[in-house]
Amino acid sequence: MTAKLQIRDVHKTYGDKVVLDGMTFDVEEHEVVCLIGPSGSGKSTLLRCIDLLDPIDAGSIHLDAVDITARNTDANAVRRRVGI
Repeated sequence: MTAKLQIRDVHKTYGDKVVLDGMTFDVEEHEVVCLIGPSGSGKSTLLRCIDLLDPIDAGSIHLDAVDITARNTDANAVRRRVGI
């Protein structure tokens, strides 16, 4: 069984500042996940990347086994499904 949301080796930087450094995890269907951490640790950036508001630098994000970070992805369709 494939996880509902798969985050694989996601990297994101803003200039010289590394915000996400190889983040990898799965979220199963009906699972509740909480992102916690200090200010500036990348929580909001991760959510923005999942919702395709910020492009990732490397890695991939899969929703229902579909790579939503692929170039031909309809960002608005993804946002309707993600519901952030």
